[in-house]
Amino acid sequence: MPDMCKLFFYINYYFQSDSSALLDTVAVDVRSFFTNGYVVIIMLYLALVVMNTLLQTHSLLVQREGARLRSAVQVNTKFLPT
Repeated sequence: MPDMCKLFFYINYYFQSDSSALLDTVAVDVRSFFTNGYVVIIMLYLALVVMNTLLQTHSLLVQREGARLRSAVQVNTKFLPT
């Protein structure tokens, strides 16, 4: 139980200490944000995930429509007069 009291003391001290240091933040402009390597890697990863998802969906739709077209052509050629 003494560990909990010590933890409570540290939390209380942290929030009662000088909180003006937390407000001294530096604004980040867009250029420096997007030139950060980690941000670029995350953006590329998300772009690749979205691109591959859309590509797979497009491939599925093309295969499905091709199968429907093939079955429609096969059905209609059976009823053509010879």
